[in-house]
Amino acid sequence: ATTTYTFTPDAGQCSNTGSMTVTVTQPLLPTFTQINPICSGDALVLPAGSTNGFTGTWSPVVNNTATTNYTFTPDAGQCATTAPMTVTVNQPVLPVFAPINPICSGGTINLPTTSTNSYSGSWSPAVNNTATTNYTFTPTAGQCATTADMTVTVNQPVTPTFATWGPYCQDAIIPQVMLPTTSQEGINGIWNPGMISTSTPGNNVYTFTPNASECANVSTMTVVVNPNVLPTFAAIAPICSGGAINLNNTSLENITGTWSPAVNNTQTTTYTFTPSSGQCATTNTLTVNVGAPITPTFTPIPSQCAGSVITLSTSSLEGFTGTWSPAINNTATTNYTFTPTAGQCATTAAMTVVISAPVQATFAATGPYCSGSTFSLPATSIEGYTGVWSPAINNQSTTNYTFTVNPGQCALNGALTVNISSNPTIDITSATLTNESCNQMDGSITGIVVNNGTPNYTYQWNNNASLNTLNLQGLNSGTYDLEVSDQLGCTASASVVIGENQAPTVDASGINITQPTCIQGGSINGIVVNGNGPFDYQWTNTTQTTASINNLDDGNYNLTVTDVNGCTVTYGPVTMTT
Repeated sequence: ATTTYTFTPDAGQCSNTGSMTVTVTQPLLPTFTQINPICSGDALVLPAGSTNGFTGTWSPVVNNTATTNYTFTPDAGQCATTAPMTVTVNQPVLPVFAPINPICSGGTINLPTTSTNSYSGSWSPAVNNTATTNYTFTPTAGQCATTADMTVTVNQPVTPTFATWGPYCQDAIIPQVMLPTTSQEGINGIWNPGMISTSTPGNNVYTFTPNASECANVSTMTVVVNPNVLPTFAAIAPICSGGAINLNNTSLENITGTWSPAVNNTQTTTYTFTPSSGQCATTNTLTVNVGAPITPTFTPIPSQCAGSVITLSTSSLEGFTGTWSPAINNTATTNYTFTPTAGQCATTAAMTVVISAPVQATFAATGPYCSGSTFSLPATSIEGYTGVWSPAINNQSTTNYTFTVNPGQCALNGALTVNISSNPTIDITSATLTNESCNQMDGSITGIVVNNGTPNYTYQWNNNASLNTLNLQGLNSGTYDLEVSDQLGCTASASVVIGENQAPTVDASGINITQPTCIQGGSINGIVVNGNGPFDYQWTNTTQTTASINNLDDGNYNLTVTDVNGCTVTYGPVTMTT
């Protein structure tokens, strides 16, 4: 408690008594916000200071796995008492779930997101409806619950099996036609179709669908229905009355059985074959012809060419076999006799094969042709034989051709010679060509030579029938086309050109005229003449013979110029006056 104390000095000291009051404050209880209950293992932190400002430490050590009473001891120097706090630690609860019944692979699995004791959460791994899986439930945070496990069993579907049915013969009657609705594994279901049918041959498939409650696959059963085979037998050749008849008790398909009625070798009879039981086969019949001997017949052989290959059939149209005599002769017409092989109801037969001598293939003469002409060789001879020619057609020279007759014709190869005549040629290298001078139609062509071909020749110039000689006179300038034809009509052509000699021209553009005076004659200078020189100059009123003249008196002066070809040109008059 707060107390006032008195100090009494020891005797012998000159001092009064003194006093001191010591105030004693009552310690306070630290206060704290209560910590809510936690789940075992959750984080637990005790506050380092009280809500009324005291600091200190807690004991014992924090334990987040069990409910514990803790004591707070204030740090020294604080007027506070110890304080207690109890932290409740709850133990996590195991979520509980109703078990999920086993499912068939592929079925639906629904994992509940809330346990029967009300804990929510999620499952892992992801749902797998094809295999048995152990799933773990993890509660949502904030719930005092542990993880929980659940195993969902996934059964693999069973394939139902059944005892084998068949094989059966087509249309066979069987004692049981309904297929069993329970498999050898005890699986129940239905069939489609539901009963066995033998009406359709082949591999007939039946499908078994298990009931929805069965964890089983759809399965199939193949029932083999063998078609009924028609037994067949090698034909028995007709026999003569009284001959032996052997009916085979095994067909070509290896089906065994018996024949009825009994064998009769005196008349044609149809026998019925009945297969032995246990074989998928039907009855069949076989007729054996019994009769009088038959004369074999053959397809006639047409007339043959000598040397041809001749083959006589050893089997008649009726199927009789045998041999021919005499030996085959392909050089002369021969009568042959066919003798049937023993055991056949047939007589001998005869055939005549006519042999013809080959005929020579001939052709009408053709040609001659001009070199380079187009021609063809006949595809058929005069006698009507067809064939091919060799060598290839040559239109440049005379050639001997061979005609090879096509096979199958009784003919000898033929031949044909086609004459090719050389074409005439025109030689203009030695010809003399004279040009036309001054438009006077005085050009000419002489000296052309024609060679080769077949004389006599005819000539035609520029398609003008009147120009029918090699030498031409009085021609204008231009191109002249010559066509020469020989006796066979073979032609050649050539062209020659007749030029033109042009008249001279007077260029007076630079003329210089000096008029005469009383003391001096006039003059004309500067005239230029163009053309084929040398030129001859003739002036009127003077005897001067040059292009420039002098000493001229009064009067008119006219110039006439003649070139080397005799072509002239005039100029003037030039008037001179004093």
